[in-house]
Amino acid sequence: MAKYIVTAQATIRREGLEEVFSLVSAVTVNDESGLPVTGLSKSNFRIYAASTQLIPLTIDQFAEPDLSKTPGLYLLLADYTVAAVGGFLFVFTVSKSAKKGYTIASAVKLE
Repeated sequence: MAKYIVTAQATIRREGLEEVFSLVSAVTVNDESGLPVTGLSKSNFRIYAASTQLIPLTIDQFAEPDLSKTPGLYLLLADYTVAAVGGFLFVFTVSKSAKKGYTIASAVKLE
């Protein structure tokens, strides 16, 4: 099976003065030979909060920045409501046709 090599960095940010938070993520996708994968869409990505089970998050915003400067980079924004302060784990999956890949990233919520 063909695979993607996926990396991700994430942070949790507060939206305004409300107790509403978002998970802001930068995800890179490369093929097995290390070449950037471009042209993916929001539907190719999934984000899960990792606890004792995987909880799917809704991706609200999706962008593929300037391909000439950052090929294979995708920016994702997902709602993430969390009361606790501390570190959290997230699983990022990417799939298109028979190609699949995933990575795990941590994010910290600060007060």
